[in-house]
Amino acid sequence: MFVIKPYTRKELAYIYFPNSFTPKTATQSLRRMLEKCPRGVEVKKILQHKKNLSRADVETIVKIIGTP
Repeated sequence: MFVIKPYTRKELAYIYFPNSFTPKTATQSLRRMLEKCPRGVEVKKILQHKKNLSRADVETIVKIIGTP
């Protein structure tokens, strides 16, 4: 069960893509997924310069792309 709480960018990417071989691969996959969403640009701006995501950031991401 997914819990909305603060995560690092890498942690969140691994939650969405648990079979990724590296953190970089998971993060790139999450970024690509966001680029395909209509509101993905908004979320991409949230992720762009942050290593640590707040609870509100994670909640916004989940609302846009769904629960992992």
